[in-house]
Amino acid sequence: MITPVRALRDEGASYKYLAPGRYIELNKEPVRIFEQVLEENEIPYMECTTWSTDGFYRETKEMVEHRIRQGCQAVEMECSAMAAIAQFRNKIFGQLLYSGDILVGTEKYDDRNWYANLSAREKIFQITLEALIRF
Repeated sequence: MITPVRALRDEGASYKYLAPGRYIELNKEPVRIFEQVLEENEIPYMECTTWSTDGFYRETKEMVEHRIRQGCQAVEMECSAMAAIAQFRNKIFGQLLYSGDILVGTEKYDDRNWYANLSAREKIFQITLEALIRF
């Protein structure tokens, strides 16, 4: 599991809600609760800086390498925009990701079949519900 603590803003929506900036920091409280629930369920996790891109095209190898050098460990399409909207509306937002979104690691991983792992997705849903109840 991956708990984003900040997001690189490589999409357009977040700039409609907050002043320009390269990164957006996520609220610490949802991160704390997610990590507490993950630890209680003995599920490994890592905190990360994620790269939010809303491009409809695939990430190129060169851009992925560039983002890794910038400190990103994951890529997704909504974290920075959702965090910006939440800040603008004075709401709290947190997000969990899992290995289909990861950019770094020591193992060879085929990320194209993440959607078929229904047992993992069900467990993530249960963890998210538990975190929401605690929040």
